Amino acid sequence: EISPAYRQKLLSLGMLPGSSFNVVRVAPLGDPIHIETRRVSLVLRKKDLALLEVEAVSC
Repeated sequence: EISPAYRQKLLSLGMLPGSSFNVVRVAPLGDPIHIETRRVSLVLRKKDLALLEVEAVSC
């Protein structure tokens, strides 16, 4: 489960419910993963991304 402090940090960085993001690149060993939201570019660990509920959409 995601901690309230980490949840707040992600929200402040633009990872809002219903928002979309793009995967920019994945590290050679698969971790971490570079993503971009509307406002910011983030690099998150796989274990942190696994805490989020995501849905794949096609372009």
